[in-house]
Amino acid sequence: QRGGRPAVVRPAPQPVRPDPANPETWEAGAAVFTKELATDKTSGGAVATAHLAAGIYRATFEIPARGDVPAVKATMLVEVVDPAADRYGVKRPFVMKSRQQSVEPGGQFEALLGTGYGSGRVLVEVSRAGEVLERFWTDPKRTQWPVAVKVADEHRGGFTVRAWMVREGRLRSESQVVNVPWTNKKLSITWERFTRRLEPGAKEVWRAKIASLADPVSGPAVPAVAEMVATLYDQSLDALAAHQWPGAGLMNLFRQEWGAVSVAFTNGPEGFNHVRGAFAVAYKDVPATTYRALRDPFGSPLGGQFWGMGGGGMVRRGMAMRAGPGEPAALMMADAPSDAAAAPMAKAANQLEQQGQLGRDKDGTGPGQPPAAGAVGAAPPPRKNLVETAFFLPTLVADEQGNVTIEFTLPDTLTTWQFKGLAHDAQLRSATISDTCVSAKDLMVEPLVPRFLREGDVVQLPVKVSNTSTGRLSGSVRLTLADARTNDDRSGLISGLKEQPFDLAAGESKPVVFTVKVADGTDVLRYLATGTAGKASDGEEALLPVLPRRVLVTETVPVTIRGPGERKVNLERLAASKGSAIESQSLVVQAASNPAWYAVLALPCLMEEADESTETLFTRLYANSLARHLATSDPRIARVFEQWRGTAALESPLEKNTDLVKTLLAETPWVRDAVDEKEARARIGLLFDATRAANETQAALARLQALRSGDGGWPWFPGGRTCDSVTLGIIAGFGRLRAAGVDIDVQPALQALPWLDGRLVEERRWAEKVKEPVLTPIGVYALYARSFFSKDVPPQGEAAAAIEWGLGVGRTTWMKLDARRSQGQLAIALKRAGDRDTALSIVDSLKQRSVDADVKPGAEKESWQGMWWRDRHPCWWSWASAPIETQAIMIEAFDEVAGDAEAVEALKVWLLSQKRTSRWPGNRATADAVGALLGRGGDLLAAQQLVTVTVGGERVQPEKVEVGTGFFETRLVRREITPLMAAVTLQKPEAGLAWGGVHWQYLDDIANVPAVGREELAVEKKLFVKRFTKAGPELVPAKDGQATTIELGDELVVRLVVTSDRDYEFLELADHRPSLTEPVDVLSGWRFADGAGWYVAVRDTSTQMFFERLPRGTHVFEYSLRAAHRGAASSGFATIRSRYAPEFSAHSQSVAVEVR
Repeated sequence: QRGGRPAVVRPAPQPVRPDPANPETWEAGAAVFTKELATDKTSGGAVATAHLAAGIYRATFEIPARGDVPAVKATMLVEVVDPAADRYGVKRPFVMKSRQQSVEPGGQFEALLGTGYGSGRVLVEVSRAGEVLERFWTDPKRTQWPVAVKVADEHRGGFTVRAWMVREGRLRSESQVVNVPWTNKKLSITWERFTRRLEPGAKEVWRAKIASLADPVSGPAVPAVAEMVATLYDQSLDALAAHQWPGAGLMNLFRQEWGAVSVAFTNGPEGFNHVRGAFAVAYKDVPATTYRALRDPFGSPLGGQFWGMGGGGMVRRGMAMRAGPGEPAALMMADAPSDAAAAPMAKAANQLEQQGQLGRDKDGTGPGQPPAAGAVGAAPPPRKNLVETAFFLPTLVADEQGNVTIEFTLPDTLTTWQFKGLAHDAQLRSATISDTCVSAKDLMVEPLVPRFLREGDVVQLPVKVSNTSTGRLSGSVRLTLADARTNDDRSGLISGLKEQPFDLAAGESKPVVFTVKVADGTDVLRYLATGTAGKASDGEEALLPVLPRRVLVTETVPVTIRGPGERKVNLERLAASKGSAIESQSLVVQAASNPAWYAVLALPCLMEEADESTETLFTRLYANSLARHLATSDPRIARVFEQWRGTAALESPLEKNTDLVKTLLAETPWVRDAVDEKEARARIGLLFDATRAANETQAALARLQALRSGDGGWPWFPGGRTCDSVTLGIIAGFGRLRAAGVDIDVQPALQALPWLDGRLVEERRWAEKVKEPVLTPIGVYALYARSFFSKDVPPQGEAAAAIEWGLGVGRTTWMKLDARRSQGQLAIALKRAGDRDTALSIVDSLKQRSVDADVKPGAEKESWQGMWWRDRHPCWWSWASAPIETQAIMIEAFDEVAGDAEAVEALKVWLLSQKRTSRWPGNRATADAVGALLGRGGDLLAAQQLVTVTVGGERVQPEKVEVGTGFFETRLVRREITPLMAAVTLQKPEAGLAWGGVHWQYLDDIANVPAVGREELAVEKKLFVKRFTKAGPELVPAKDGQATTIELGDELVVRLVVTSDRDYEFLELADHRPSLTEPVDVLSGWRFADGAGWYVAVRDTSTQMFFERLPRGTHVFEYSLRAAHRGAASSGFATIRSRYAPEFSAHSQSVAVEVR
């Protein structure tokens, strides 16, 4: 034992057993060649020549030990063959050897086949693109056979040589793909004039020559007339996302041989095939455990993506480099540290900066004369054109001599430029060229500024000064600031000296730091950093955005009223705003007096066709039949639809409220969703076209009949086997349509009843094999579907017994059913079978497990959303757990079984609430929801009276009222808003549901914004500093109410915690960023974690996240920032809002950040 720990005993390595089929395991024989060598100092290689007979040899190269350096040994197998021999002398079953892997047309491919057996025959096959060109047997008198193939022009792209031999019950095979290059389709591009080192802003002329390649068929190389696309861009862009340039030109357009063929011998193993059934496996519920996928050690995934799909990282440019995303300014002064060492090197960089001894530049050296001390140079022309793409020329054309001329003016950016070109001609010949050049000056002045500043920020701006000449440079650096609009001097914002001296040795770089304090009222700044050292000079000029300290803040309160009743809203900050710095901008109160009409607005969406499945076919038939019935049976719907035509009522909610949602729709990933929803709503007229409806219904019925399987059921897709859930859905769908009063032929469902009865019999047979049988979701679904047609076709014989057995099992085991949908279906089936007592027991149990089932009108909380259940989110999608369809079954069960009118109305409220913050997913869900809302319980469309709105004690008279929904809004702006208006009352005078929202927008100091959130939706912003300890990385939380103090180069982890009591779609989460930081992940894209997916857009001043769907609960999102500048700034606040329903929004508080 050592140090109190038990000794670890490792087993000794076992010797490798010799394998007759593997020469690597064969024992070595006597040495046949030995020689001492000395490797070349430049190439590191050495050459030894040995004359060996045919056979297999093991070559060993060993460097003897010297002092503490152990010996190094390398081994390699070498096989020597005699092409002229007719016998293969090595005891190996079967081998193929070839001289070359690639052959030009006109040449010959040569290979040798051999076997170590005493005799044998080999079948040889030569194929190209799957076509056999030649097949023959080898001479049985030999054991080594030469194979030769003459290569012609038609072999371009390659061919495959395969060989097979069978001995001792085993199939031996070898194959080789021979490449025949498309040399006749290749061009060459060579530079005739190309400058490696350039001056910023210089005018350049580059010339390239394009020619064909020498080819045995096409002839020698000649100049080619071709078109060329060329670009020159900042090489550092490849660190963010590598430019995908076709390195092989257009060669991928031509055929390339792919000779992979799977050959199986007849004596292969065979396994049992599963026909039907499954073993009964007992499962035990355990507490759910979830894990977060985090990058080592913490933070967002590498490259912003999960499962190793991301790339990225930071790559330093070299000598002339601007601050890249996520890199601290101090680290940018030196070119030594790498990306992985950025954070641990922060302290070292700080010390170097304080000592003025940052790393020296070694990339560029150029002619330069050391000026005399104190010499004064001419005023340098500032570099202004700091673009990242020098040129993109897509239509360059070579002349008859193949010459291409590129004329351009280089931008002022000091960097390494990447050139890429692609040439092609009318014969599809192509070539690519890639090269780099550097723009540099003897004296380079590079200010490293943040992306933006904000009023009140204090930031240290380092200016990197580099000497790339061969002599010493001494001079001064000056920083000036000016108003970009008026050109007024704003250099007073600079604290301390505005001009500082420097003294640089050849190849040395140093930072010169200026402190800037941004005063209130500062507009966009133009900065100018200049440096002079005798005749050498440089300068850079650009714009620096300055954001106002006062930001627009939005506070919203969603309102839900179950009439008759009222809801009072009090905006506390508005009420206390008198005498404060708060400036009100707008106060908007919205009300929808009868939101049930929003369900009617979904009817046109039912006519979409997604695919060719049988389920989609019936869903469209079901949805169109129900929508047509609803639209024609209630004349109010037709009248309202006619008045909606051509109005804003048909717009998608994503397109509305543009004044309340700052993000433009074009900036979100939901433009297509808005267009699709708007186009669907515009097809209102098709609902009232009786001829179209009748023709489409008949066509769907005929198509449905044609797709029926031989056993009477229906497959999921045409040609497949019968699918239980699809068939049961079709049978139950016909029954629900008839029960809703729709005039439809149910004969297709009646013809499927023999299949359904047989399925129930089969369910009984399988269940009786279990000691304690429980109905499956399919079995419950079958009982529910059969209950619609018990009077049409009464069950007989074995089917009647199976149904009675199923109902009996359901009576005793219904509480073991996992899905609420199954419990609701069973309750309906039992009630229709005459067992109302058990059915009521199931419904009572469902009600006891529900949320807000007994809330009386007027007693609802502000977050009330009707009657619902806290179901677990399934780990995969299941038709038995679909939330909208399940709620529709709940409405049907509570209405038909219990006759509970209050519960039915509360259930309908939840359905409408889902429509408020999201879309009903899918045609079938929409049809079930609309049918449940309008076909069960009270008449939701009957309410006609408008909601009464009172603001500050004064009743609002609505001006524009939307037909049907009764939607209207009142708007007050700026000086019209007083603290008395903080009190808002909305009252619904009659029964029914109404909703609305109060939106208050105001200007306030970003540092004073408090957190505002509710049970419906809230967001909390937390800041953590990643510290590296002996135990590993550690996240240190910021103290509440105090500034977060971090060091330059530290990683700041921003954690956003979102809580909600309902599912949302189309959520926007925007978080302000401190001006002193840079994002670590700079690439926008989709992210996935914790059952949610979102799109991240990295902006200059903020990070935005767009959630197409966010389930209810608590979600944690993180992203990392790098402290890039010293100073003090505000981190801003995070805002989350529903774009579909802007009244649902919240924001966090702001936290100050100080970087030392």
